[in-house]
Amino acid sequence: MTVLDAVGGVEPQTETVWRQADRYGVPRIIFVNKMDRVGADFDMCLKMVRERLGTKAVPIQLPLGSGELFTGLIDLVREIEIVYDGHRVRQHLICTCGLGLRLMIDRPAHLG
Repeated sequence: MTVLDAVGGVEPQTETVWRQADRYGVPRIIFVNKMDRVGADFDMCLKMVRERLGTKAVPIQLPLGSGELFTGLIDLVREIEIVYDGHRVRQHLICTCGLGLRLMIDRPAHLG
């Protein structure tokens, strides 16, 4: 598992470890962490993964907001919205979400 800081993205050490995993055929999954930090940018992280690691990364989850506005995520596999509400976690089926959320899910920028 590779964990990226949502502000810093792909770092030099990440590139080194990624090349080693390529060499030995190690399967990988990437997790973008700290989406609640000021300056967090999921799209930038995804672009860095594609460009600097040379992989065809496709998200299976999308964040809802970033920084202070980060409220949860959209799980594209299970087709649910997960909202962090204080100490509770609420889940919603995507089909019940508004058009704005559906457009965010369908936006082609993430599919590369």
